[in-house]
Amino acid sequence: MGHIRMGRLPKTRKWRQVVQLLDSPKSSSSAVAASVAKAAEDFFYEKKTDPALTYSYWLLTQITYRSRKDDYIGELRAIGLDISDVTSVFDFLDRIANFTRSQTEARKATFPISEFARLSFRELLTETVGQYSQSLFGSTLEDVKHACRIYSSPNQFSKLARMYFTKVFKRSLQFFISKESPNKIGENCKFGDISSLSNFDAALETYCYQSAKIVEDFAEGWYSKRNWQGEISEQDASGFVAVAVDKLRAEIAREN
Repeated sequence: MGHIRMGRLPKTRKWRQVVQLLDSPKSSSSAVAASVAKAAEDFFYEKKTDPALTYSYWLLTQITYRSRKDDYIGELRAIGLDISDVTSVFDFLDRIANFTRSQTEARKATFPISEFARLSFRELLTETVGQYSQSLFGSTLEDVKHACRIYSSPNQFSKLARMYFTKVFKRSLQFFISKESPNKIGENCKFGDISSLSNFDAALETYCYQSAKIVEDFAEGWYSKRNWQGEISEQDASGFVAVAVDKLRAEIAREN
């Protein structure tokens, strides 16, 4: 798919290092992950102001913090999101996914980072708010609100922020590595079989999650301060994302 549409990896020094690691069956998954991360860091940096990346993060701040108010439906309607007819967590997730897509398209988000952001945002909500809501008896809108409120404290929200950037970062890296990894499955290759490729994918996620720790530390103080000062604006969120990407990029450089 990606490797057919976009072609093979660019022949720069960084990408050649990736290919060499993939060619060697002795290279560790962590070494490959680190090499891919360094090679793709410019792409992630260039996209740090993309509307999809920043809007999804801003919406995350809104659906969590506004859950602390009595009129959750009215609070979300104030930002253009109507959930008045939502009856379950599945309806809630679908409504947010459709709303996010329409809003980011209106803001002229660019491919492929727009897809990475939207998919990561939905996956994050499914794994947190969605799973927590389903663990309750009714999975009603009130359950959804309660689940969102769980993540509305600075400490809990910072964990969401870390997971969001982990997922977007991982998808960015997968986009590049998928151009070459299918060509490296077989005897005397980095990936002896599909199972080995799955293990590499797990190692890549661990690498991204550990790197995004710096975002979690930054998000907790930022979220607390901004909400104390007033409502978080899209501009506030855009500023946070830009700084968070800079911090993540610096962390990658330090690790490499």
